[in-house]
Amino acid sequence: MAETDSVVVGYIIGTVHESDEVYVHPDHRSDNSGHLMVDKLLQTAERKSINRSIVYSASKQWQKIIGLRKAWF
Repeated sequence: MAETDSVVVGYIIGTVHESDEVYVHPDHRSDNSGHLMVDKLLQTAERKSINRSIVYSASKQWQKIIGLRKAWF
């Protein structure tokens, strides 16, 4: 979950193995909230020695929406 000023602006539903949904409110999609959530998810997976995580998205622009950089791929 991502918060700004104690307001939830995004969330991830799933596990470190498989995330069914990543959502960031449209007003916060340019502030790296999505990137920070996915980064935290991947850090947790790495600490648990998980070397593969799946993140599903319903948007064709999912990389832009959650702020992922091309370096992740």
